[in-house]
Amino acid sequence: MSTDATARGPVLDSVAFYRACRACLTAPAGVVTVNLFGDHPSFVRNMKRLNEDFDGRVIALPEVHDGNRIASAFAGPALDVLYAQLEQRAKLIEKELKLPARQWVKGLSISAGGDNAASFSI
Repeated sequence: MSTDATARGPVLDSVAFYRACRACLTAPAGVVTVNLFGDHPSFVRNMKRLNEDFDGRVIALPEVHDGNRIASAFAGPALDVLYAQLEQRAKLIEKELKLPARQWVKGLSISAGGDNAASFSI
């Protein structure tokens, strides 16, 4: 995802762009991750196009700073991962890379519908 020189909005957000992204993924599976303007009118349009091109297998994490929202679209076999596994990996990432990975898992849980599920499926 890119913006124009003044960051007024997305430049690459067409159906053709998202189809090209999916076509670039190596079989049998892949993930496309984009940074969207969550508080911009283009957000709904981008999510619609991602969902169309990735068969509804798209998540958008909660807004972080400056209105940014990270969306990931999945291709290939369905995924079903236990949140406990994600938490273990997040702790390792935090320890080794000093990144806020447990916050990412929390955002994923919120995006997927709440904290009550034992696993993440997409």
